[in-house]
Amino acid sequence: MFLAVAVVLILFLSGMAEDLINLIYSPAALAVVVALLIQFLVLKARDRSRFYRLQLHMISNRRREDLCLMRETRDSLAEALKTLRAAREALEG
Repeated sequence: MFLAVAVVLILFLSGMAEDLINLIYSPAALAVVVALLIQFLVLKARDRSRFYRLQLHMISNRRREDLCLMRETRDSLAEALKTLRAAREALEG
């Protein structure tokens, strides 16, 4: 930051400030700024879509694990119910 201020101060003192201002506000500088802005937006969108893909992958894995656990729980409950019914029939009969 200090270096930039020093350069601008030297340019103002040496009388080259008008050249600097003309360079900053030239059409070429505007084209560079527009190109950098477009590049920034493209890179930001690419990073965001990568993040969303990773997040979707994590959610899919978690959902798959939850479904597997629910199936195991359902099977365990069905087996326990079958055992309880058999025990009740043994007590009644």
